[in-house]
Amino acid sequence: MAGTVNELRLVVPLEQYRIAFIESTDLIAIAKNFGRIRGPCFKEKIRVAFTGPVHPLDEKKSGLKARDFLFELGVAAFFRSRKFPVLIYTEKDLITRVSGHRLLVECKRPNLKTRSVGRSKKRRIS
Repeated sequence: MAGTVNELRLVVPLEQYRIAFIESTDLIAIAKNFGRIRGPCFKEKIRVAFTGPVHPLDEKKSGLKARDFLFELGVAAFFRSRKFPVLIYTEKDLITRVSGHRLLVECKRPNLKTRSVGRSKKRRIS
């Protein structure tokens, strides 16, 4: 018997379902695009991504970077799914080649701290 949204709220807040959906979608894309990679750096990023805190707000307190690694691997999977060559176990978050040019990519997720800095700069300019 299927539950209702109100019943789901009793288990965990609805925001956590949204987070779980997004993260599981990223993990599926990563598995589809990097299923054969077995290197130790790749395995370590996957391990950290899986063992991080359940809620994003708890992550920064613990010092782990699970969602950062998940985001990096998700961006790499996006490029790879579009047939770009991608290296992910390098000194940069990822390296790809586009039209004969090598691109070194640093992936940065927006967070409350960077958004608030942007807002404070906007306020000073106004």
